[in-house]
Amino acid sequence: MIYDRFQQEAIDHINNGHSVIVSAPTGAGKTAIAEHIISSCVATEKCSKGVIYTAPIKALSNQKFRDFQGQFKDNIGILTGDVSINPQAPVLIMTTEIFRNKILDEPQSLDKYSWVIFDEIHYIDNPERGTVWEESLIFLPKHMNLLGLSATIPNIEQFARWIESIHDKTVKVVIEDKRPVPLHFSFQCANEVVDKIEQLKRLRSSKPNRLQMLISYIQEKEGLPAIYFVFSRRRAEELAEELHGFKFLNSTESQEITRMYEDLLVRFDLKNERSAQLL
Repeated sequence: MIYDRFQQEAIDHINNGHSVIVSAPTGAGKTAIAEHIISSCVATEKCSKGVIYTAPIKALSNQKFRDFQGQFKDNIGILTGDVSINPQAPVLIMTTEIFRNKILDEPQSLDKYSWVIFDEIHYIDNPERGTVWEESLIFLPKHMNLLGLSATIPNIEQFARWIESIHDKTVKVVIEDKRPVPLHFSFQCANEVVDKIEQLKRLRSSKPNRLQMLISYIQEKEGLPAIYFVFSRRRAEELAEELHGFKFLNSTESQEITRMYEDLLVRFDLKNERSAQLL
């Protein structure tokens, strides 16, 4: 595998036995560094250097378990509050809370692991849950190295020096600023979309924003598929209902899909079932 500059730099530090904190934009390839550590573990016959991979939420833990299981098979296990699969595996995925609890309640269970990977390590700055990361780092067993991954650590050098002061060992810092996919910002205001914040000054009407207008704009810019983030399940359902009648296909595409659908009904002998459902 050919690594990018920041990936190779981090891997070199890891191979030299150093802990590493990596700050790189989303999608830049931070996971490849974690995969190097895991691969080094499972490549040995008895995997004497076990790895723990922590994630901030159960959903991300489950996702990483599925991703890594496809690559590393039975060497992967998972522990969350709800799930326990292959808990004796040499590579164990868990939420950060589970890891913190293991450090405090059963530290001997970590003797066979030499690496811990903190995904989204910037959660240490979270007002409600940050103490979990802080305690995990403060009480991290001396025999374990750490790899911290994040897209947003503004004071990463200070952060690394703080960890060094606690454990009296070197923590290397690797930074990548280049985004693999550049960000472009637009603003929707008064049901118009503009590219510069200065343009908002002329949009003084009280005309409300419409989701269908925004999706049409993105569609015209060939920006679909897209992800629309909202802060509640209720609002997500409201927006989904609002887009229920939106036409994502032109007439030619609609006709082509209808033709394919009819062909599949014939191929699998489902025409009679469809007629019964319509009745």
